[in-house]
Amino acid sequence: MFRIGRYLSSYVLIAVLALVCAGCGSSNTSSNLSQAQAQAVSQQLVQAVEQALNGAFTSTAEAKPSAHSPLAQAFAGIRPQDSPSCTIGPTIDCTINGSASCPQGGTVSVTGTIDGTLNNGSGSIDTTFTITPTKCALDSLVINGDPSVALASDLAFTNDALDFPVTATTSGGISYGPNPSGSCTINFSITVNSTTSCSVTGSVCGQSVNGSC
Repeated sequence: MFRIGRYLSSYVLIAVLALVCAGCGSSNTSSNLSQAQAQAVSQQLVQAVEQALNGAFTSTAEAKPSAHSPLAQAFAGIRPQDSPSCTIGPTIDCTINGSASCPQGGTVSVTGTIDGTLNNGSGSIDTTFTITPTKCALDSLVINGDPSVALASDLAFTNDALDFPVTATTSGGISYGPNPSGSCTINFSITVNSTTSCSVTGSVCGQSVNGSC
C-alpha cells in the first residue's frame, strides 16, 4: 500500500507541475497580427510598388481622376520607351529602385527588373520585384523584411496599351513587433481588371486580407 500511495503521489505531483507549466513561456498577448494590422501591411506593400513604378515611369506620376485605381494606373503607365531607367534594344530591360515612406516612420524599398519584348508597342514583359520594409511603422506595429517579399507578374501590351486582366503574386516574409512580435509569411494576389478596378486577396501572417488597390 505504501508503494502504491507513493506512486499515486508522484502522479499527482507530475499532473500539478504540468498544469503550472502549461503557461510557461507564454503571455497574455496574442503573437498574431490583428485583422486590421494585416490589412495595413498589405496596403503599405502595395503602395510601395505603386510609388516605385511612378518613380520609374514619369507619365504615371501625373494627377489622375479620383475614380482611377492608383496601382492599376501605375501598371498601365509602364512605358519603357519613355523611361531613363530602361534600356531598349532587341529586348527591354528596366531597373526599378524606389522607396516609400511609412505613415509613422521607416520605409519600404522596392527593387527589381522589368524585362521582355515589345514590337511597335505590342508584346509581353515580366516584372520581378523585391519589397523590403525597414523599420516601417504603421498601425502600432513596426515591420521589417524577413528577409523580403517578392512580387511577380506578366504584363501584355497591345499598341502601347496594357491588356487586362493583370495578376501579380506575392510571397515571402516579414518580422514584426513590439507587441505582438514574431515573424510570418506573406501570400496575397493583386488582380487588376481595368484602370478603375484593382483588388488584393490572400493572407498576411495567417490573416485573410482583401480590398481595393
